Amino acid sequence: MKIIFVGLFLIASIFQSWGQQFSPSVQYVNDHRDKWTIELPEVQELVHIIIAISPTGISDSNMVDHTTAYYKKVLEHFGKYDKHKIVNIVLIIILKRILCPCKNGRMWILF
Repeated sequence: MKIIFVGLFLIASIFQSWGQQFSPSVQYVNDHRDKWTIELPEVQELVHIIIAISPTGISDSNMVDHTTAYYKKVLEHFGKYDKHKIVNIVLIIILKRILCPCKNGRMWILF
């Protein structure tokens, strides 16, 4: 049951913005002209953190970029939760449901 819940949670986070349309007003366009922002949904960031502290995320520098200061901060702050149940559940979902091994030892993502 927990795996189903987490699976649905992950799917919902991936597809949360599908179907939404944005029609900015003239005022909005004028207020934001020549400005930009980068936003990462909290759920998506949490899943990335869970992956980063998992054994696979720690050992696979292709899945998680180990060269950034942010990665080091994530490990320092969240590393103590690497044995939490959610880490194992997400890891199982990723390894058995999403990532498929290829013949040459590389991984590809299945959607």
